[in-house]
Amino acid sequence: MIGQGLLDKLPAQLDAALAVAALLVRDRARDLAPSKSGKLRESIEAEANTVIVTAPYAAVVERKQPFLRPALLELRGEIARLIREYGVFNE
Repeated sequence: MIGQGLLDKLPAQLDAALAVAALLVRDRARDLAPSKSGKLRESIEAEANTVIVTAPYAAVVERKQPFLRPALLELRGEIARLIREYGVFNE
């Protein structure tokens, strides 16, 4: 059974781990994104625990030359490690 103390800490621990993960995914997506002008790469940002791409054509590029999904898939092991490291499921 999961105790209330763990449930109370879980959101903060998970948010912290995912905030770090978002920075990793952002950086890798920037590396993988095609760059004619650099605007797509510059538009890839991490906010809290989310990666946001603001270039209006990003979805079209992602379909033709994926950069965000491969970054996430490449880092899934590291993201799992971060979640464990931040103690999300250690109690």
